[in-house]
Amino acid sequence: MNAMLDRTKLPADLHAHRVWVANGAKPSIVFVTERRRRYAGGAAIAAGLAIILAGLLLHAPSWLALAGLAISVVGGVYSAGGRSGFYQLAEDGTLGEFLGRTRPDLDSMRGMKV
Repeated sequence: MNAMLDRTKLPADLHAHRVWVANGAKPSIVFVTERRRRYAGGAAIAAGLAIILAGLLLHAPSWLALAGLAISVVGGVYSAGGRSGFYQLAEDGTLGEFLGRTRPDLDSMRGMKV
């Protein structure tokens, strides 16, 4: 069951980053993220870092740096949420079963960029 990802069947709001192909009968696995969440989370991370840098340059109170850090952390958590995560590939090249956001055991598989 070494299916390859069919990008035409992938929902438009999802972006595949990497596919792992097994040598045996194990199914292939793909890592996808949501574009909208990735861009919004990246913007929040950048805004938080800008607040931290501005606070350091202007000798602002230390709570401002903590606020910037909190904004950056929230942006990072948001960007990794939603439908982002690891999926098994179905026989027809579409996304199959959702495996979760944590990386499964991929040591015995060969990774390929998409």
